[in-house]
Amino acid sequence: MMGKSTLDINRLKENAILSIQLGIEDFEISQKEEREGGQPARALSAVRNLFSGVLLLFKYRIALSVPKDKQEQREQLIYNPPREILPYLGDDGNVEWRPTGKFKTTTIDVSHIKSRFETLNIHTDWKVIEKLQQCRNHLEHLHPSNTLGEMADFVAELFPILHDFIQDELEEDPRELLQNSWEILLEQHDFFEDTRRKCMKRWKDLHVPERMWVFLKQSGCARYGSVLLTPLQEFIDRGYDIQGSLDTLQYKCHACGEEGFITALLYEQLLYEQLEILDSQRAKDQAIPIELKRCLECNRLTFPNEKGDCIWCDYVNKMWW
Repeated sequence: MMGKSTLDINRLKENAILSIQLGIEDFEISQKEEREGGQPARALSAVRNLFSGVLLLFKYRIALSVPKDKQEQREQLIYNPPREILPYLGDDGNVEWRPTGKFKTTTIDVSHIKSRFETLNIHTDWKVIEKLQQCRNHLEHLHPSNTLGEMADFVAELFPILHDFIQDELEEDPRELLQNSWEILLEQHDFFEDTRRKCMKRWKDLHVPERMWVFLKQSGCARYGSVLLTPLQEFIDRGYDIQGSLDTLQYKCHACGEEGFITALLYEQLLYEQLEILDSQRAKDQAIPIELKRCLECNRLTFPNEKGDCIWCDYVNKMWW
């Protein structure tokens, strides 16, 4: 049972909107050049406010799951329950599990919100939310300028998440709810998508193998974490073909100008991680870890174990089947 009612659902919504608006304001200031009044350190408060605002908006939606005349149930949905849950026998002989003691005065965290979304049939893209949480954690331990590119990418990714959640789950107009902050989110999202399309076009011109796109699209700059990566202009000017040697091909980060080799970009950063995801069931069944072998056809370390097919050239080692 709860004590005296403490939940003001309208205040919860207002705080969510205010936190998101403050986060967008901080984000704008953090992205400007210092000579123009920019403050890179505001990136930390930006991600804190955005993350807090999104979670408050989620809690508001959870509370809406029950009618407004059931105030106590609304509070129980967003406050942490008692630790102990005991079994009780009903008149029909069935066991009913009930929490004992009072609900806590602290509200639920990310893991509990996610669990309640599943049971209450509320939807969002948790991958983006978890990335935003990771961005916050990074900024807590690093100088803000180290992740400015990553921050800009996440703000762009947050746009469709907020759009769909506000429109589909809250049944409200995102533009009206977030007001001026919505235009900033939209502008950042459009800039991000336009820049990314141009970056991908440049990689396409270099004939990146089709099955390598999943790695390329998710690879981030080693310095700032931005995914807005493009091949160096000199390779484009030469008409370089990525099907040839990889050892001299370099990328450049659109956000910070950082340069790196394509081999490190594709292999070291994401290749093993993605293979574990794509081939996890087979590895589990065989009780062996994912291991890359050198492909007999293209001679690259892009062949998972002995079986399978090369993720670079599609070669299949049929002698193993």
